[in-house]
Amino acid sequence: DDASYIPAKTQRISTHRLRLQAVETDDMEELGEFDVNTFFEESFTTEVPREEEPKEKINSNVRRVSSNLFKKRIITAEPSSSLLGPEAGPELKHRDALAKEEEEKGILEFVVISNDGEKQNMIWLTKIKNIFSAQLPKMPKEYITRLVLDRKHKSMVILKSKEVVGGTTFRLFPPQGFCEIVFCAITRLNQVKGYGTRLMSHVKEYVKKEGLFHLLTYADNFAIGYFKKQGYSTRVSLDKSQWAGYIKDYDGGTLMHCIIDPKINYLTAPMMVKAQRECVYNKLKEYSN
Repeated sequence: DDASYIPAKTQRISTHRLRLQAVETDDMEELGEFDVNTFFEESFTTEVPREEEPKEKINSNVRRVSSNLFKKRIITAEPSSSLLGPEAGPELKHRDALAKEEEEKGILEFVVISNDGEKQNMIWLTKIKNIFSAQLPKMPKEYITRLVLDRKHKSMVILKSKEVVGGTTFRLFPPQGFCEIVFCAITRLNQVKGYGTRLMSHVKEYVKKEGLFHLLTYADNFAIGYFKKQGYSTRVSLDKSQWAGYIKDYDGGTLMHCIIDPKINYLTAPMMVKAQRECVYNKLKEYSN
C-alpha cells in the first residue's frame, strides 16, 4: 500500500508505528533507506519547538508582579498592632475595658465572701462551687466543695446583675507573706470579656490591703496563658521555705508566682499602660510622617 494514506493530523507516535510497519513489510520503496536506530533516536529525542512569548509581554508580567509585591510590602509596613502589642493604637481598648465599664454602671460587682453562716453568702458559695466543678472537670467535686466551704479560705465572686458568673477561691498566709490562688474560673458564656483580668486586679488590691505582696498558684496547661497575662511567672523568686508544705501541690500543675507592687493600683494600671502606648504611638506617627 501507498504510505501517503497517513493523515497529516495523526499523532506522531501513530505515524511512527505506521512507518515501522512499512519497514517490517519490506515496503522500502516508499520510505527509502531506513536505519531503525537512527529512527528511534530522532523520534524520541527531538523536542517540538515551543512558541516563545514576546519579550515585551514577559517584561510586563514581571513588572506587574514586582509592583504587586511592592504594594504588599507597603501595606505590611503600615503601623499595626503587631508593632506595639495587641492593644496598640488609640482606637483599641485595654483588655478589661468592657468589665470596667460594666462595673462602673453597676452591672458587675466583685464581692469577697466566706463561709460565715450568712444565707446569701452560702448561696453564692454554692454557685461558685458549681462553676468550678463545671470548668474544672478533672478536679474532684468533693475536693472543690471542701475547700470552697472551708472557713480558712475566701472567695471573690463576680456578680453580673446579681448572678454569679465567676470567681476565685484563695487562702491568705500572713506569716509566710503570700496568698494562694486555689481555684479560678468564669462561666463559658462570660469568657473573653475581660472579667478574668478585672477579677485578678481586684484580688491583687485585696491582698495588698492585707499586707501581702506575693501570689502563688498551681496552673494546669490550659490556665498558664491566662496567669502569664496577669503578671505570673513560672520562675518562683519567693524563698521555698516560705511556701513549701503550705500550698496544695497538684500532679501535672505548674507552680506560678506573681509579685505585687505596692505602688501600683492594679485597677487603673491598664488605663495607664494604654495612655503610655498612645503616647508612643503618636510619637512614632510624627517621626514616620
